[in-house]
Amino acid sequence: MDLKHSFLFGIFTSLLLLHSSQLWAQPGFGVQLFQRAEYRNGYGKLMLRDDAPAAFIGHRARIHVEFPAERFTFYASIQDVRIFGSVPQLNATDTRLSAHEAWGEYRPDSNWTLRVGRQELHFDNARFLGNVDWTFQGRSHDFVLLRYRNGAFRVDAGGGFNQGSERLSGNFFTVSPQYKTAQMLRVEKKFGKLDLAALIWNDGRSSHSHDSLGNILSEKIHYLQNFGISTLRFRFRNNSLSGFLYLQTGKDAQGRRMEAFDGSAQYSTEIGLSPEREQKLVLTTGVEVMSGSRPGTSINRSYLPLYGTNHAHNGYMDYFFAGGRHENSVGLVDVFFRTNLEFSKRLFVSANAHWFSAQAPLTDGSLADDPGKQLGVEADLTLGWHMSKDLSLQMGYSHLFAGDALKYLQGNGDYDSLQQWAYAMLVYRPGLNKPFVGLLF
Repeated sequence: MDLKHSFLFGIFTSLLLLHSSQLWAQPGFGVQLFQRAEYRNGYGKLMLRDDAPAAFIGHRARIHVEFPAERFTFYASIQDVRIFGSVPQLNATDTRLSAHEAWGEYRPDSNWTLRVGRQELHFDNARFLGNVDWTFQGRSHDFVLLRYRNGAFRVDAGGGFNQGSERLSGNFFTVSPQYKTAQMLRVEKKFGKLDLAALIWNDGRSSHSHDSLGNILSEKIHYLQNFGISTLRFRFRNNSLSGFLYLQTGKDAQGRRMEAFDGSAQYSTEIGLSPEREQKLVLTTGVEVMSGSRPGTSINRSYLPLYGTNHAHNGYMDYFFAGGRHENSVGLVDVFFRTNLEFSKRLFVSANAHWFSAQAPLTDGSLADDPGKQLGVEADLTLGWHMSKDLSLQMGYSHLFAGDALKYLQGNGDYDSLQQWAYAMLVYRPGLNKPFVGLLF
């Protein structure tokens, strides 16, 4: 480029930057980094005595940018997800880079916003809709979301329509497991010390008929409705009573009739140990009951927590519902006791216990050696430490004492008596005020 063209290019760039500074507010940039080492000797499935444990280091790096204008905001979050060693050192390209979020938001006034694009849906305690932040990839939806905010009253309404690719004809959707169409409505209201929210979600899944060569002949959409009280919480002094109740009707992805429920109730209390040192102890006890199906029934009574952050709820070893485990099965009764001891603003230790049993019988009663309903007992221990303002260390150890019912569901085998899982991770999230991941106190 000669001197003349360099001069003109410089003028053009300066004018463009000046014009942009007048149109846009100060852009926001951010990063986050997860690095987690795991030792799995019973995580997610029971280990046989001859099975070898697994160990690996996982990684997620995100870069996000936000450009706010007077009535419009553009946001994008790009992430790299991989396991250490899964890509050769002399690597030219791979598929680990993806867009986690990419949306635009229009604000006609101070109460209404319309967000369109790939975005997280994270509501309530993430039992049904969560961003699944514990996993390296997380979860996001291609969605249109209309939001209304007026003090303690909030409304979120939206929907999505998915296709696998551009087409010249036809609308067959084959990306599984994912909805082809979905609609939601959530209403929240705070009444002093009472928090109340209701959620309705309509989920449409594709099923196909094929010819002898495997070509799709027709598509049918099966609709499942999930609705209920997603948050019910009453606070008094240093205590709280909370719960939720979801019902599911319609049809599952295979076209079976759905009649399922998920309900929970819990009590929490906070004990101040040393106000000067900001030390406190939080104790929580409660129960969650998710309906299941009896053997041989034509009706699906197994509740599906479709898009929830399941890792946080029914034990950190993820035997139930995380990654699709335990779906369309005998349901779950989870009696839990959680503790969280904060030594300071920078250090905490959490110890949880879960007693798991099946909600529905595992057999029709004809077996001489009936496995019963006891799935097991799990103990979870977690330590969190703010190493600096934006960097945190999180460590955990979990142990499962498997019951006969869980061994029956996993299949016959000589299972190891020691089922355990441990991890250590670094969480770097400057400015996001989310120093720890996947925990529920």
